[in-house]
Amino acid sequence: MNIKLKYDLKTRKFTLIAMIVFIAIFVFSAIGFIFLNRPIGEVSTGLAMFVVAGGYTSLPASALFIYLFVDANTYIKRLERNGFTVPHDKRECSGLLNNLPHEGEYVRSRYNKDSLYAAGISMFLFAGMVILDVSYYLKWHSIESDSIVLFILLLMFHLLFVLIAFIFWHQRDTDKYRDNVDLPEIPGGKVIKKARICLWSAVLGLIILSLISLFAVYQADSTTKYIHKSREHAQMVEKYDI
Repeated sequence: MNIKLKYDLKTRKFTLIAMIVFIAIFVFSAIGFIFLNRPIGEVSTGLAMFVVAGGYTSLPASALFIYLFVDANTYIKRLERNGFTVPHDKRECSGLLNNLPHEGEYVRSRYNKDSLYAAGISMFLFAGMVILDVSYYLKWHSIESDSIVLFILLLMFHLLFVLIAFIFWHQRDTDKYRDNVDLPEIPGGKVIKKARICLWSAVLGLIILSLISLFAVYQADSTTKYIHKSREHAQMVEKYDI
């Protein structure tokens, strides 16, 4: 079974340069916002267009290339730690991990504990989200009885952390999963096709899910607050009408 080489040295260098360039553009755009606070007549149209366009495009591009560089750097360092010689260009090894020259010590499933760490982090975040959910319910249940509906929905959504933790926990099995820098064949002729999620990618995914979860709790609180104020206003209007 052939495994494609995910990154080479050329790709890592390109992502590093692109990351630096877009971060620089973002910094210059941020500085430009200071000048935009001056009277309109004192700011050129060209500068204003550069600041706005640069700010909106460089921020997501910076985030993308930061991710790609860290992912590439982590992947290449893992390959090198396992004794592989990473080529400058994938074409030197036909783009296959199997064709990489290898020297020194090779440890299979060196990073299987990543799955345990990721599962633990996921459960820790789940506990934190449950605390926020309960705090929301305790804040509103005596005022707005309908808050129980949003409370249940929040709990159901946050169970995703438990499901993800179970997936990570399952991936610790070295007989069923391999590191993404491992060759698929193991002694005895068995082939392990599935690669476990590395800790870096797992943490990034959990951070994104946590931000979404925090926004969901904030929206639930804001919605309940809006409903409560609307009902108070309606009761006040009805009282004065009487």
